[in-house]
Amino acid sequence: MLRRPPTAITITQDDIARYEEARQQRIEAHQRAQQSDSFAEPAQSRSRAANGPADTQRTRTAEQRIMGR
Repeated sequence: MLRRPPTAITITQDDIARYEEARQQRIEAHQRAQQSDSFAEPAQSRSRAANGPADTQRTRTAEQRIMGR
């Protein structure tokens, strides 16, 4: 059996810069999502009180993930 030389992985400064930019964008997007969620929270809590316990929504989501829906 022939063996081939190991693959060398090189990371350049450009690769690191692209990663850092993408990481910063993900962080900012996450923060924006949290801020928009905090503004929508009072309306959601009212609808949850009217529709029943908040765990019902989480249960359906878990079931959907398990069943692949």
